[in-house]
Amino acid sequence: MLDKVINSSFYFDQSYTLGFLSYNGIFRFFINIISVFGFDLTIRLFESSAKIIQLFEYTVFITPTRTYNGFTTYISNFYIDFGIFGVIILSFLFGSVAYILYKRFVDTPCVENFIVLTLIYYFIAFSVVRFQLSNTISAIAFIYSLFFIHPKFKIKF
Repeated sequence: MLDKVINSSFYFDQSYTLGFLSYNGIFRFFINIISVFGFDLTIRLFESSAKIIQLFEYTVFITPTRTYNGFTTYISNFYIDFGIFGVIILSFLFGSVAYILYKRFVDTPCVENFIVLTLIYYFIAFSVVRFQLSNTISAIAFIYSLFFIHPKFKIKF
């Protein structure tokens, strides 16, 4: 599927999305928060990545009666974001973050670190289907687990 994406202008018009595809859920979360205050941050990269998500994240019809599994792995997302350098660098960064969070759990085993590590394992396990941080719900869960369940952020009533 990746070679079809690379070689077809229908799927990939050779303009990179600069991280807006792989991390669409995170960007969408922050853009929606900022839009509440009246700022419109809709940009071409965001719209381009939304189109690609529509093409690949769902089962698509290839004929009027036949569907095709439109899922792709994280490698295609990284490629569409930054090309071959994106595959190398973003894979390294994602692996580094996973290692840091694993090390944090090993050094300080607690429920908060376990939740974050479980989400990372979920992202890794399902990366054969899609890169989960392009999904807004998964991105919000990850942001929430990283920042808001930590003991120093707990809200006291």
